[in-house]
This record gives sequence, C-alpha cells and structure tokens, in this order.
Amino acid sequence: MQAIKLQPQPILRVIKNTPSILNARPILQLNKLAVATVDITTFIPFEEILYCKSESNYTLIYLRSDKSQLISKTLKSVEDKLPSSTFLRIHKSYLINVTAITAFNRRTGEIEINHSQLCPIARHKRKEVYSMLV
Repeated sequence: MQAIKLQPQPILRVIKNTPSILNARPILQLNKLAVATVDITTFIPFEEILYCKSESNYTLIYLRSDKSQLISKTLKSVEDKLPSSTFLRIHKSYLINVTAITAFNRRTGEIEINHSQLCPIARHKRKEVYSMLV
C-alpha cells in the first residue's frame, strides 16, 4: 500500500478559493422599522410603535404620537422585522410593544396600551401572556 502525499497549499490560495466572509457587508442595526411608500421610505423607531393591527394583507401601525400608518405588509412580515424581546404577538391580529402595556384585565382578556387603547388577547394565549407579564 502506497501512502498518498498531500502537497501543502499556500494559505493565500486557500483563502482565495473559499467564499470570503471577510468581504461580507456588515449588518446594520438601525432599531427602526423601514416603511416604504411609492416615493419615500420612512424609518419609525421601535420605541415609537405602540402596537400593530392586522387589516388583511395590510398592517396598521399605531404610534406614540397618536398617529397611525397603514402599510402594505402583512402583520407576520412586520413581526419578523421587529425585535421579539420587545414585541409580543397576543392575537392573530395584534402585535404589541410590551413597554407600552399599562394594564392587563384577566376577566375580559384585554391589554391596555398607553392608558387608552384596549387590545384583545387570544383565549389560547392568555395564560402564556399573563405568565410573561407577571
């Protein structure tokens, strides 16, 4: 049996022939949600968002400034862009900012947002949401 001799390869050739992770673009963390319209893209800071409500294939984003913005994205796609440490899906139609919660009504199964808005919690998520908040 004959031994196979491997020729050592110069390190530069190995690096040159492998996909470069050194040239990969860094991922920017803006902590803002990009909302595009026909003409302009606006950036909404995560902390400005109180909650998001699904309107079929659109999402209505409610802001701390008592304004709202309708975007042509599903709630799922918005949820994927927001940090899961701050935003919680409480219902198939509602995604809330947990820092904006002011009260939780166990009897009615609703969460109060910013001392004014009531958002329903799905029955199957009430125990989970309550245990996360308390």
